[in-house]
Amino acid sequence: MAAAGNEGPASMTTASPGSANTAITVGAAANPVNTRVFWEYRYRIEGIGYYLYTSAMPQIYAFSSRGPTADGRLKPTVSATGIFVLSAYPTVKVPHGLAFASGTSMSTPAVSGAVALINSYAEKEIPESSPEDYRQAITSGAVWLDGYTERDQGAGYLNAYYALEALKADESLGDVAPELPPYGWLEPIANIPIVEAGTYEASIEDLKPGHKVEYIFYVTHLTDTIRLDLTDVYLGIENPLGWNSFEVYIQSAKRTMYAYYIDSANVWGDASFLVTDYETTWTGEVTGVYWDDYTRLAPIEPGYVKIIIENDWTSYDALSADIIITVTATTEIPSPSVIREGVIGQDEATPWMHVEVPKGTEKAIIQLTWLFDWSMYPTTDLDLYVYWDEGYNYNGATLNSPERVILEKPTYLDVLIHGYAIYTGFKEPFILTIWFIK
Repeated sequence: MAAAGNEGPASMTTASPGSANTAITVGAAANPVNTRVFWEYRYRIEGIGYYLYTSAMPQIYAFSSRGPTADGRLKPTVSATGIFVLSAYPTVKVPHGLAFASGTSMSTPAVSGAVALINSYAEKEIPESSPEDYRQAITSGAVWLDGYTERDQGAGYLNAYYALEALKADESLGDVAPELPPYGWLEPIANIPIVEAGTYEASIEDLKPGHKVEYIFYVTHLTDTIRLDLTDVYLGIENPLGWNSFEVYIQSAKRTMYAYYIDSANVWGDASFLVTDYETTWTGEVTGVYWDDYTRLAPIEPGYVKIIIENDWTSYDALSADIIITVTATTEIPSPSVIREGVIGQDEATPWMHVEVPKGTEKAIIQLTWLFDWSMYPTTDLDLYVYWDEGYNYNGATLNSPERVILEKPTYLDVLIHGYAIYTGFKEPFILTIWFIK
């Protein structure tokens, strides 16, 4: 049993150990009862729970990590209530305390409990059943949630009774989980026809609260801007609390982890978002953007970029808007001043490489690229370390791809490359490119 993780709502964000082949991996859903009780408890206003959660059915919550895995296996396996779960919450002052908590770590125990109940029954009544039979029972008994995909919810929402009935009806007991293939490829998940550069237009019509649309496209090392425009934003007929809004997320090509250029931006009208190699910005009727400089200032990475537009789960009515996604690419690449190529293995490091800096250099752009970047499966991570006039610079020692360091008015430059994470079993080919700009 494993939590899917809290890196959603972008696809391909289920991380270890949830990505394990035999794990029953659990996503997080909001339940009408839990959610409405919490809102009324928080605001002390009777009936406000309904206004903030109008659906009579569970909803997959935004932070719940999504599938598939990088090699195309379905995750999560199933979903369960993981929002505003009233649970034991011991503290020093209140060792037997209770508190509301949220996360896929809160939804996973519900499925663990269901499996424990099934196992208790099976040990006595169906002793020939196996752990794989339990997994199949959980998925067969799950209730499908309309408006969400398998990547969002797995087989559906947990129902322990249906799962037990499915095990009783199982005609092939003693099953064993299928083994992983010896190798695989990155699962193609793009759903709009943009490759490196292009434009895509769409209309979002009557999107229900707590539901989303996702646009996935492929960018390369030549892609230099990604722009999202929302126009003709319609916030619905009924908006009693004035909280109806879209939420926008833009995730980089990273997988299985948090890597959002734009995270949970509330959009109340026309708005634009612009991702470049050096900064992510936004304009228009936008509030509540969460970011950190590791992602907002990160370069555009090769691979699948995901744009998610969700009707905020606290909205009262369905929303509509028109969107345009515009992706541009560099047409002219300036000639580099220095190019060095090589290969490196896991935990290896090159010697410090001294590079002569031309007199009068105003700026140095140092970039490290490699073969198994975020566009590939499996993915390698190399780190770039720089020593210059002002000492050591670690801006290239991140999980970004490519790694990039920009120096102002350097006169001295040493560079080292470290093989931080290389999972291919072979040495990783890399290219170090440096531009000196006067």
